[in-house]
Amino acid sequence: MNMWTLLSISSVPPHAFKGSLLQVKTLQDNLLSTITEDVGLQNLTQLQLLEVSYNKFRCDCDLVWFRTWIGTTNVTIQDINNTKCTLYQDKEYKKIIEFNPDEINCSKFDRILKVAIPSASAGLIVVIMGATLYRFRFHLRYWNQRRRLRKQYRRICNQGPPPINGENIRYDVFVCYNSKDTQWVLDVLQPSLEVQRNLKLCVDYRDFLPGEAIATNIANAVKFSRKVLLVVSKHFAKSEWCNFELEMAHMRMLDHEDILVVVLIEKVSPKDMPILLHKILTTTTYIEWEEHPERQALFWTKLETALLSPNCPKNRLIDNL
Repeated sequence: MNMWTLLSISSVPPHAFKGSLLQVKTLQDNLLSTITEDVGLQNLTQLQLLEVSYNKFRCDCDLVWFRTWIGTTNVTIQDINNTKCTLYQDKEYKKIIEFNPDEINCSKFDRILKVAIPSASAGLIVVIMGATLYRFRFHLRYWNQRRRLRKQYRRICNQGPPPINGENIRYDVFVCYNSKDTQWVLDVLQPSLEVQRNLKLCVDYRDFLPGEAIATNIANAVKFSRKVLLVVSKHFAKSEWCNFELEMAHMRMLDHEDILVVVLIEKVSPKDMPILLHKILTTTTYIEWEEHPERQALFWTKLETALLSPNCPKNRLIDNL
């Protein structure tokens, strides 16, 4: 009788027993996690006794062949009750004869799918997120810019109390308009309000401080003007800076100051308006510019009345403090 004992091994190389006439094989008390078909136990025609107890077998797909072989071979498995395996990452061992290969799915295709599907899903999510970020990159930059501008405006407003009834006022009216409507502002609006009605206007090209950040100029113009006049047109509705000016005015309106006056110089479709502009036009009485000379007198009367109206509720006026 031949005996070959291997100690403290973690694996048996393929074809280790090729051509061997072993009758007894001892592999007990080692670190084996599995015994595969290519080791060649099935080819040991003289083998009568096999000892594999007290190893570190794992109850996984790699052990299926060995478990099936144990159930069909005539070889005696010595100390079979102490030949145990454990599920992956499970600390509890069970007898190897209780391991049922049918309880786990060991199809190569399924095993590939288990790896491929999560990997493909993760890759798809990354691609979708990347494509979404790329598609909306300008919107994200714009949103971030607006967020920073709002923060900057709040900081400027916190430097002092909002003007009430003329206190800290530098201008009668801050005019918000799109640069493509400059000609109307220069030729029509300014002469009528500044020359004929003696109102002090704040207009960007003339009154914004050179070298100062645009956002700072806008914030200061909104804060230190008694009224904010929106010159709404199709160009205004599409302008990021005009929308920012509108938001700054809206934030000051949250202090219950009625500072906003809206002039509509051309029709704008609701679908082309930002949400805030649409909300203001549907909740605030606006004044429409009239091309007909006979109707323009009424337009200027309405505008003058709106621009000279009090900014805030009577109980907030400085004279009553």
